Amino acid sequence: MNKLALLLALIPFLLTASINANEVSLDQFPEQLRKGEVNGILSQFSEQPQMLAQVYSIMGRPDKAYDLIQRFSNAPFCNDVGGYEKIFGEARVKSMLADESIFMINENHFNPASRTLTMAWLPWLKAQGFTHIGFEALEPNERSKDGFYSQEPMMSNLIKTAEELGFEVFGYEAEKLAPEDAGFVERFEFRDKQQAEHVVAEIKKAPKDAKFVLFAGWGHVGEAPLRGPDSTTYRVLGDFLNNTYGYETFSIDTTACAFEPVDESPTTTYAYLNDGNVLNVGSVQPVDSQIRVPMAPADNPSYFRRLLGEAFLPDTDSWPPSTAVILQAYYAGTDVVADRVLSEANEKRPLFLDEGEYRVTLHDLGGNLLWQQRVNRTL
Repeated sequence: MNKLALLLALIPFLLTASINANEVSLDQFPEQLRKGEVNGILSQFSEQPQMLAQVYSIMGRPDKAYDLIQRFSNAPFCNDVGGYEKIFGEARVKSMLADESIFMINENHFNPASRTLTMAWLPWLKAQGFTHIGFEALEPNERSKDGFYSQEPMMSNLIKTAEELGFEVFGYEAEKLAPEDAGFVERFEFRDKQQAEHVVAEIKKAPKDAKFVLFAGWGHVGEAPLRGPDSTTYRVLGDFLNNTYGYETFSIDTTACAFEPVDESPTTTYAYLNDGNVLNVGSVQPVDSQIRVPMAPADNPSYFRRLLGEAFLPDTDSWPPSTAVILQAYYAGTDVVADRVLSEANEKRPLFLDEGEYRVTLHDLGGNLLWQQRVNRTL
């Protein structure tokens, strides 16, 4: 197996190991962010490239994860599309969803594209009768302000939008850790079986005509066991739902072969047809379909976040010279992040905010509060 194929196969294993190894640290993460303790956070994850990439995405800088995103988007099978029919993915997915009641869609944690896309789809999904949305990002009864994944601006706004549209929002993340001596496969299955149990509990207590969206990471949407780098198979959330609990899901993979955006909107998607069927490639094979989303550009950290509202750059005359800072906005009266962005020394990067009231803070990366203000945005 070549190095790239091995890396693609390892994705779920690496992410699971990182999450379990840092459970206590992740619990502290939201408060560290609110206090602007960026240097401590970056140091904490400095030896874990994928977690560090995700942290940069949470800090509004997915461009700093660009090299890693490219690594998962430029495999030979991504480029071997000659002779296949290229179509827009959104219309294809919507035509396939008409009669489905459980829709699973996954994401790459360090590329905001899938979160942005799902947020844009929510009004349509609501109009099609979908009533519930579950997030791997949250444990049952956990609020978005306290989650690790939900600190990323597109994720926090995805959850907030779902709430505002009237979806029943729930978390289904595992609450128990696998035994310390568990291997990768046992650890993965221990987590995903709990996730499936939480989803099933929500389905059973919902009205019979309820329709569910399940938002997951990477391979968790697979409807059959996945195969690891040593050919060992392991079971995931979608497999448990379909083959243990008997629920039929419709699953979409968005993690393979992201494309370099040129003039495309951040919510543009593509698919490739092979004899009328969507070509599925990458490490998450057992899904119903696959669409390709834009990768976060190397030169435009605002590419996705700009959809959140108009640019807002406060009181720049008071910013310290030659000092890296993190600018953050939280919805008034809550600790739910509206937007945040890290600026390197001598950079002054804006937030993107819609109309509303916010608490806006500016910290240096050591956690010193430089500026704080209540902001009422009218556009």
